[in-house]
Amino acid sequence: MFIEQPIKLDLLKILTSGMRGKSIDDCIYWDPKQETVFHVVNKHTGKVSPVKYYTKALATFHQINAFEENGFLIVDMCCSDDGQALKIYFLQNLHKSGEELDKVYNSLSMAFPRRFVLPLSITNDTPLNQNLNTRPNSSATAICLSKNKVGC
Repeated sequence: MFIEQPIKLDLLKILTSGMRGKSIDDCIYWDPKQETVFHVVNKHTGKVSPVKYYTKALATFHQINAFEENGFLIVDMCCSDDGQALKIYFLQNLHKSGEELDKVYNSLSMAFPRRFVLPLSITNDTPLNQNLNTRPNSSATAICLSKNKVGC
């Protein structure tokens, strides 16, 4: 699975950053209007699924766990609702320690675990606009919006 996040790199700005006296962090931005998209690849054939799984804008750097069970791909990730986590890696913050570093961490939104349950068998007969997640004890949603689009 590949995760397309709304963290954008402006290649033109990156290529011209030295000439403009700008750092790379001026070339990276968070676009909260873009959704996060999960692209699923069959691990046996390498074929990319035509079905894309969409969720609200989120930032993630870590997958906790992922497994396939009973026709679902279950993915657990640490997620935050904005792109503020990128600020941790700014050079001026990497030089900080102690209370100064604590201030940086405390100013950012926290990442929390989230589970996504992605149904793998989407066909033309799959019912639209209803939750396809039939797993017990799961509050995750997976709503088929069209033949190739599932909202999570």
